[in-house]
Amino acid sequence: MRTLSNIASEELPTNLPPAGAYLYGFINTNIEGQRKIRRNLTTYTLAGDIYRADEIPAALTTLGLPCSFDNGLFSIGTSSTESFRYTDRLGYLMGLARKAGSEQTDSLSGPRISSRISPIAIPLSGFSIKSHKIISEDEAENDRLMRDIGYVFGAARIIEVEVVLHKWALQALLQGWSMSGKVSFIGPNATNIALGNPEGSLHEVRILSVSEPSFLGQAQLWASLTFMVASL
Repeated sequence: MRTLSNIASEELPTNLPPAGAYLYGFINTNIEGQRKIRRNLTTYTLAGDIYRADEIPAALTTLGLPCSFDNGLFSIGTSSTESFRYTDRLGYLMGLARKAGSEQTDSLSGPRISSRISPIAIPLSGFSIKSHKIISEDEAENDRLMRDIGYVFGAARIIEVEVVLHKWALQALLQGWSMSGKVSFIGPNATNIALGNPEGSLHEVRILSVSEPSFLGQAQLWASLTFMVASL
């Protein structure tokens, strides 16, 4: 039986079925640690910003490093004579499976392609909204100098999202980057989900919890799990 502990190292995703949707994480390049790749003697540094995973290729290409993304895999560079050095975690987050400071040189033709699905760009078979409710709260409290009474108001949409994904995509998800913090669930219809647009996408929601995965069928190639997220 396949469990969370024994799917960590399996086949490379060379025949991953086409994605029907994506779970995208975000990176913050305003701080060191996830913004640099060196090609030959040139270091490419992403400008300080918050990037959704699928925005990285355009940003690197603008800097002069050709980059593309398809079905959970990134590719960088063009020539087999190029040498890459991953000076921080950006290469790892792009699924290149390299530790900070490692180098990649080989005689392969064409660009370097991710050897693992990116943990910040998880391809999904699809996702569906299982429940949706609005939680609001108001509370009367004294200010810290005990001089007056103030009201604190809070409200959030709590959404239960069920996803179905391939075992290789689950392996990437379980690395943890896209299981907490801010994420987006993006389907074929990228506009925001709403009452009049039930097939839309969920942009920049906060993860509250993630269920254990449940494998589907005897072959156990696919799994489902549920995210509880909040949209402010």
